[in-house]
Amino acid sequence: MRDSGFSNVLDLLVYAIGENPVGPCQLTSFDLSKNAITKLGAKQLGPALAVNTSLRSLDLSQCKLGVSGMYAICEALKTNKTIQSINLYRNIIDVDGARALGEVLASNTTLCDIDIGHNRIRQTGLKAVVDGITANGSSKLATLGIRSNFLNDDSFTHFFENLVFKGAKHQIKKLFIKANFLSEFHKVAIAQRVREEGVPVYVDDFEHVSNLNKNTLDRSIWCSPVPSLYINQEITTGMFFMETHNCGLVADVRIRSGKAVPGRTNENYYAIVEFAHENSVPRCLKVASKKLAVFGSLRSRIYKTGTRTAIILPRQKRR
Repeated sequence: MRDSGFSNVLDLLVYAIGENPVGPCQLTSFDLSKNAITKLGAKQLGPALAVNTSLRSLDLSQCKLGVSGMYAICEALKTNKTIQSINLYRNIIDVDGARALGEVLASNTTLCDIDIGHNRIRQTGLKAVVDGITANGSSKLATLGIRSNFLNDDSFTHFFENLVFKGAKHQIKKLFIKANFLSEFHKVAIAQRVREEGVPVYVDDFEHVSNLNKNTLDRSIWCSPVPSLYINQEITTGMFFMETHNCGLVADVRIRSGKAVPGRTNENYYAIVEFAHENSVPRCLKVASKKLAVFGSLRSRIYKTGTRTAIILPRQKRR
């Protein structure tokens, strides 16, 4: 590598996909994921991407681009006319990086698939992205990933109203929104409207929304944590509420395993208990208030379903 005059591998890659005097680049897919490209590497990569005419797919996930690096990539995307799919997952692009992407989407006519999950874009950043798409009558964007971005109910109201409902051309076909701050009740309402209007869109967080209808929520509680040995002991859980504490008739018990919690060694198991009548819910909450919600030797917390959405995200420093 020293003899070739390239300082590092990235120099060689930039040379290959950019203005290469040996011959035009033939690559159609380029995966640089999980490499510490940082803002410095992005500034090298940007000009090469701007002139490249072969790439269709680019993966820059977990490359530590930061806001400055995102600026460089976005400048390239304003010029590039071939890239259709780009993965920018987990790059700390923040709100300003999302604003830069919004500017790209206001004019770009080739991007079809974008993932900007886990980037702390928040409501302001998502609005910039939405505004860019709606401003572009020739936008081809059909798939968008925005998981783990601290997005609340208002964020999703604005998104769906402008890109899914309200006479939108329904160009968004796939939407990945899990691990945000979307409340269960709001999720149910949006999913129901999508069904009623017959909008042809797949939303990953709507897969099990039928379990969250209002009647079921009003009759259900959520218990966390529960011991792992209870995973096949739904009857034991039901008897705890029906016979031990006289909370009412249990209609269904579902015990599930959640994702591992960063920094915690305990397994993450929880139970959803559905009763025949909604009056059973306050009785269960009373049991919890007396600190009697103990499964095995493990003390549990009890919530009425729909009143608390548990979201566990890795710690992130605000910039």
